[in-house]
Amino acid sequence: AMARARELRAAGNHEQALLLLDQRLAAFAVEGTRRSDVLPGSDHDSARRGRLKATLHWERGLTFYALGELPEAALAYETALGLLQSHPISFKDDIAALLINLIGVASESEDEAGHVEALDRYLTFARESAIHNDMRVDLLIFRADQLRSAELHTEAIALYQEAVEVVQRAGLDRLPIVAYALEAEGIGWFHKREHQKALEAYGRALDIHRSTLADHQVLANSLSVIAYLNH
Repeated sequence: AMARARELRAAGNHEQALLLLDQRLAAFAVEGTRRSDVLPGSDHDSARRGRLKATLHWERGLTFYALGELPEAALAYETALGLLQSHPISFKDDIAALLINLIGVASESEDEAGHVEALDRYLTFARESAIHNDMRVDLLIFRADQLRSAELHTEAIALYQEAVEVVQRAGLDRLPIVAYALEAEGIGWFHKREHQKALEAYGRALDIHRSTLADHQVLANSLSVIAYLNH
């Protein structure tokens, strides 16, 4: 049923996909009179069934999202999350992916408060789970940019630093995104009148630009800021 629903969704037959998924969930409800939805970690079969049920709701969410029915998509994602998060067996990667789906729904809905909440839920989960090293650094930096725009420079600096640390742990500390985070951190320090710390951050960013043969204009911009800070 799952594979067929995905095929239907890919072909644009969203209503048929939803019907198939709802039929499968209805079958779960009937079986639920004989089996508990509370999933003990020692019961492998119950764990498998619970994950399957969560995935059916997840697929419903993806289908509603494709239809542009964003509130229904969010509800389906939250239902799937509830099933996975209440389970003692770890499904960290699935939970992280669902939280990212919710970020997408909030963004599409132009719900600024909901977007911030969804981002913070994902980042908090990533920090508290074993997926921290695989955290979506672009989302971390996006949240930092939001804080900087709100002139919450201390909070923004902390997130830019965290982004750099995550990338460095992966051994990818010469990426352009690291230079961006360092320059953004430097801007934060500048607004806090911590010019020496701003200079250090920009200096680290300049080293990355030089090592990656960045565009001449990028180098020129970094050098002009450093010259200003040294003034």
